[in-house]
Amino acid sequence: MTFVIAQITDDDGALSLMADTKVTVAHDERATRQIYTRPCQKIVILDDNLVAGFAGDTPDTALRHLVGLRGKTIDEVIENLVDHTARLSAIREVSKSFVIAKRAPAPQLWTVSNGDAEDRTAIRTAWVGDRDAHRAYTGFSLQLPQEMSRQDRFVRSVMTVILFDDIPTVGGYSVRVTGSASKPFRFKGDIGSTGPWFTEALVTQSNGTTSLQFVLPPGADPTENTRIPIPGEGTTFSALAHYVPECDTAWLHTHEDPSSEPIVLRVHTINELLHIAATKYQQYLQMPTHDSTRALLGLLPTT
Repeated sequence: MTFVIAQITDDDGALSLMADTKVTVAHDERATRQIYTRPCQKIVILDDNLVAGFAGDTPDTALRHLVGLRGKTIDEVIENLVDHTARLSAIREVSKSFVIAKRAPAPQLWTVSNGDAEDRTAIRTAWVGDRDAHRAYTGFSLQLPQEMSRQDRFVRSVMTVILFDDIPTVGGYSVRVTGSASKPFRFKGDIGSTGPWFTEALVTQSNGTTSLQFVLPPGADPTENTRIPIPGEGTTFSALAHYVPECDTAWLHTHEDPSSEPIVLRVHTINELLHIAATKYQQYLQMPTHDSTRALLGLLPTT
């Protein structure tokens, strides 16, 4: 299972789609626990205007299927996924559900599952995956101050569900794609932390990027690592690397084949990460521009 949710977060039609990266491997608890070293990419940017996420079994086949839909219209994507999920629903213990978002000229949200499509645009939100995760998300969202923006409440609530490890089938990293009528769908570089047992999340927003920090109980192990998403750009706009500077390691999902296990890169700097991704794997990643992220990477502030 998993948790994928999209929302129209602003009156101007801005959209956000978020998912976790945990893979639950049946009858293999050891593999299931590798939530930080085997992240699964559950969101595929089909083109500037369309993005899709999935929940269900055998994620590699779902991802390959979504990649095969690049270049199709929203109507063609929905029709294809209706047929695809209808065929799968006839197979015992196999299920796949999808969220599809379109940004322009007006935002649209759809879910597709078991051969049925539902237009969720009027509701302004669409989700698939673990029902307990959605209940937890709703609870967190209702507790937040109403003066917070819709986008801030959305991002904070989803991050909390994913990163607190309260839902057995949901966890790992949080991944977010955003777009609007004037901006194409792209991954966001939301900074997070991995590490010890957490009790409280503190979320801050700066220039559209979200940072998540954790407060530990007295006496808890303070060791933690920073996870910085490095989005793709140019021709590999759906690539994404999860960079953990303290470990000198990044996990790279490629634009062309996000269904494969992430490529493990041993790198000492963000410049080395971008260079190796480009020269060895032809994946073009975006140098972070926000000062808070650059400070974490030991880079000078932008001017």
